[in-house]
Amino acid sequence: MEENIVLNVNGIKLSISRNITLLEALRSNGILISASCGGRGLCGLCRVKILKGNISQPTLRERELLGELIEKGWRLACQTRVLGETWISIPRIRGGIVGERIRRSINVNPSVILLPLGRVSRSGPSVIDNVFNVLRKNGLNPKSCSMGFRRIIPSIVAKGERVNLVYDLEEEMVLGVSKRGIYGVAVDLGTTTVVSSLIDLSSGSIIASSFRYNYQIRYGDNLISRIEYATRHNGVSELKEAAVKTINDNISELISSSDVCADDIYSIAIAGNTVMTALVLGISPATLGTYPFEPPFLGEIRVNTGSLGLIGNSEAIVYTLPVIGGFVGGDVTGDILASGLLEHNRAMLIDIGTNGEVVVKYNDEIVATSVPAGPAFEGVGLKHGMMAVEGAIESFSLSDDRYRVIGNTDPKGICGTGYVDILAELVRHGLLERNGRLREGKGVRRRESILEFVVASSDSSDIVVTQLDIRKLQLVISAFKTAYYFLLEQLGIKPSDLEKVYVAGSFGFRINPDNAVEIGLLPRVEKENIVFIGNGSLAGAEIYLVSMSEREKIRRICRRIRVLNMPERKEFQKLFIKMSRLEPLSA
Repeated sequence: MEENIVLNVNGIKLSISRNITLLEALRSNGILISASCGGRGLCGLCRVKILKGNISQPTLRERELLGELIEKGWRLACQTRVLGETWISIPRIRGGIVGERIRRSINVNPSVILLPLGRVSRSGPSVIDNVFNVLRKNGLNPKSCSMGFRRIIPSIVAKGERVNLVYDLEEEMVLGVSKRGIYGVAVDLGTTTVVSSLIDLSSGSIIASSFRYNYQIRYGDNLISRIEYATRHNGVSELKEAAVKTINDNISELISSSDVCADDIYSIAIAGNTVMTALVLGISPATLGTYPFEPPFLGEIRVNTGSLGLIGNSEAIVYTLPVIGGFVGGDVTGDILASGLLEHNRAMLIDIGTNGEVVVKYNDEIVATSVPAGPAFEGVGLKHGMMAVEGAIESFSLSDDRYRVIGNTDPKGICGTGYVDILAELVRHGLLERNGRLREGKGVRRRESILEFVVASSDSSDIVVTQLDIRKLQLVISAFKTAYYFLLEQLGIKPSDLEKVYVAGSFGFRINPDNAVEIGLLPRVEKENIVFIGNGSLAGAEIYLVSMSEREKIRRICRRIRVLNMPERKEFQKLFIKMSRLEPLSA
């Protein structure tokens, strides 16, 4: 019988077979790690840090690539075998990137408020009636109160203590009492990462932020794999537990860094795509795995923290931002809230990611579609592709042979924004045709009959973009261009008619707009009309928490949005091929 051992990865415990490589262990558990050479010890991208444990001795290839870094604990995952329980750390995506966001100005009017009632009179028929009478004198119409409040209020009144009441205006319900303040937690529940922020509900101010990888990643690194695990392996409860644990670990970090008590968290808003939203609620996403890809529900779901197992006051209400349809979920709702899309007559919202979305507003009509673009711009499947972590080339200029590396260290690979710059620069300098074909010239060489462009050179290895890489990136660009064209055509408008183009997502926040337009990743509009909002999903969840008026407005809007399925159209395939050219969408 094969013996299993424990591998601890960034706080996640994995059960793995003894003597397999770290790369095999991580990939078999759905954990993303760059290894463009296929695990042959050639690229050096799969670096991990060994914290402690029982592992194999460094190979000759590791000593060549890592040198003195081995003494600091760094190893190549493809070369290192696990012999006993081991603790490792994988370089994380920069928290600043995934959490960066711009939130438009709003009126702060949260539904959960703190009411200082002072000492409650004992002249009525019951303690609860006395409290309700005070509330009515303050212009409120309480309909109920929580059981937790019923348990604690008699002793408070009997002692003659002052009462600071926590009241939910929307539910018209007394939730509890607080001496310290009231807080909420906003959550961007992404497929890969989960970002959370702690909000002072009284002022709307952000106190702290935290992020980590979604623990569901062990069940697959994309939505389809999560749906498959949930349906074929009866894994809904496991996936729910993983999502809840990820959020709870974020909340624990927020609490410890701000000295806020868990009992003072009275509201949580979760923005996630349709699959993530269903799974965190423990609802099967099975219908999203087969045509016609119906969502299990539409709109908002409200539950309390206790029913989900989330950290917070036991009476706190958890809101999931409204699901709009199919694969257009609460994360898009968050994007709409965070952007100024609704303030214009003709505007577009784009969320660039593996599962992208596009929304277009024309007067009172709003249409949306999802874009199954694939993970190429996250570095997956590209020779030297990697996520936006330390060592990734994030910007590039061919004119002066310059590139910028995250962390100001030696380059290990290329992330999405770097690829956008490289493609655009190659096109401008005539080394890349609009149809995606590389041409021989400065920096372009032929290796094993395949053309590739050398982005950076070092003594140990070169970082390149191959012809095959370009073809994979073209597919992503074509998917988004097709979506832009499709929605604009449905409304009878052109890119030049757009007053604003809002770009959401941590990837989009770092894109060079000129370069993105040059290759067609963004539609051609005036540069000043392109607005990058960063993590709109998180910013939208924050707005959902602190503004009851904005919350009600977006609920109404979501019911009006028409979700269109591009692949159903008979002309889709021809249009997709046409849009694969690396040129701006201007008509």
